[in-house]
Amino acid sequence: MRGYYIEDLGIVVNIYNFGFKIMITGGYEDYCEVEGVKGRLDIVVISSEKGFKKHMDKENRFQEKIKIARDYGGIVVSAHPYALWDPYGPMGFFKFRLASPEERKIIRQVVFQQVDCVDIVATNVAWMVISNDLVREEYPYRPLCSSDAHSINRTIRNEIGKSGCIFPDFNFSSGVEFREKLRNHIKDGNFETYLKYLGPLKFIRSIALSKPSDALP
Repeated sequence: MRGYYIEDLGIVVNIYNFGFKIMITGGYEDYCEVEGVKGRLDIVVISSEKGFKKHMDKENRFQEKIKIARDYGGIVVSAHPYALWDPYGPMGFFKFRLASPEERKIIRQVVFQQVDCVDIVATNVAWMVISNDLVREEYPYRPLCSSDAHSINRTIRNEIGKSGCIFPDFNFSSGVEFREKLRNHIKDGNFETYLKYLGPLKFIRSIALSKPSDALP
């Protein structure tokens, strides 16, 4: 097993490993602030042009992050939009909480209208099942699915790949063509998803063992 760290190298990167060619497209996750929503929302930008990250890191407002992502061609995904990062979350232990009905209304009117898609995630943040169900009910299109497994510990790393999306095969001759075909598949709901939640005990262990990261809220 080999690990690679790739940051801001453009739309796609080709890696040659053990005689195989692997094509990787970049993804960038950060939080943003939406007026009227007290907690912070996470967004993911996929397949952006090289150079976009240095601009994205300077801005926290949702509208400005959307503009930067669009300027660099990125596919914008609202990650678990109804589970908000909040340092004053329940019991001061969980750093995420469920969005209130008023906040969900703002998210539907502002965020859902401007992103390419939203996703539901498998990390068991106590109420993530409720959050995912609400997204399925209130988001008018098909949501993506991911493990959200980026904590730095063995327990969470074992969950990578247990939830995700499967897209149909498609041909492309350039990174831009790949990105736009992927964007169209996402918007059209032309993909399959599979979701396996992190168990309660593993969830508690992941919180206890996780190391803080400067790259995430």
